[in-house]
Amino acid sequence: ILVMSLTAFGIVKAIDHWDHINPESFSTETISSVIRSISLAMTFLLGLFVNNAVVRWWGIVKDLEDLLGSGEKLIMMLIHVNADRKMREDALRRVILACEMLRYNAVVGYFDGDTDLNWSKKFDAMVKAGEMTKEDRDALEYVDPDERCTAGWALCSQSIRPIDDTQPRASVHVYKVVQDGISKSQALATSAMIQFPYLYTHLLAYMVHLVNVLTSLCAGVTIGIVIARARVAKAQADGKAPPQVDGSAIFKEILFLFIQVFLYQAFLGIGAALSFPIVPKGHGAMYRLPFEEMIISLRSKLERLNRLACDNKI
Repeated sequence: ILVMSLTAFGIVKAIDHWDHINPESFSTETISSVIRSISLAMTFLLGLFVNNAVVRWWGIVKDLEDLLGSGEKLIMMLIHVNADRKMREDALRRVILACEMLRYNAVVGYFDGDTDLNWSKKFDAMVKAGEMTKEDRDALEYVDPDERCTAGWALCSQSIRPIDDTQPRASVHVYKVVQDGISKSQALATSAMIQFPYLYTHLLAYMVHLVNVLTSLCAGVTIGIVIARARVAKAQADGKAPPQVDGSAIFKEILFLFIQVFLYQAFLGIGAALSFPIVPKGHGAMYRLPFEEMIISLRSKLERLNRLACDNKI
C-alpha cells in the first residue's frame, strides 16, 4: 500500500511540475509484461512447493499415527501373551519415554536458554513425575539428543527381554513391533531435520516479493496516471468543475493488488508453515500437530488397558 501510494503521488506531482509531460503518453504495458513473465514461472515453482509441503505434512501425520499405533500394539501384545505386570508397566513407561524424547528433540530449539540445560530440566521434571527412572535417565544422557528416541525403544526392548524364555514364539512378533516403532521414529526425525533446499525457498520468496513490489509499482503508476489525466482535463476546461476521476479504474487496481499479493503470500506462507508442524504450544498454532497431547492421550489409554489386564477383565 505504501509503495502504491508513494508511486501514485510521485506520478501526479511529476506531471504537475513538468507541464510538457502528457499523461496520455504514459503506459504500464512494459511493467505489466514483466510481471506476467515472472508470474508464469513463479506460479509453477510455488505450486510445486506447496504440493511438496502438503505431501510432506501428510507423510508426517501418517508416520506419527503409525508410531503411536506401534506403542499401543506393543502393550496389547504383552497383555495377550499374559506378560507380568512389571514388564507391561516398564514397557509402557519406556514407549511413552521414546515418543517424548522424539518430540522434545524436535521442539527444544524453540526454547530460550542453553539446550543442554533445557534437557536437564526436562529430565528432572520427568523423574519427579515418575515418567522415567534414574536408570532410564543415565542411559539417555549417555547418548546424543538425536539418538535418545532410539535409546528409549532399546530400553523398551530390554524390559520385554524375559519374554524370550516364557513366550519364545511370541517374542519374534513383539520385537517386530518395537522395530516398527524405531523405523517410524527415524522417519519422523528425518522429516524434522531435512528441510527443503534453502536456495529453492530463498529464491522463491525473493520472486514472490519482487512480483508484489512490481505489482504495487504498476498499480501506483496506473492510479497516478488516472488522477493526473483528470487534473489535466480539469485545467483544460473552465477550471471550476471538479476533476472527473475514474473511480472504477482505481478500485480495479487496488482490488487486483490485494488479491494477487494475498494469493502469493498465502501460498508461500502455507508451504513454509506445513514444513514445520512439530512445534511447542504457542508456536504456529494454526498448523501445529498436537504431538504432546497425543502422547498424553496414549499414556492414559495404555494405563487403562494395563489396569484392566491387572483386574483380569481383558
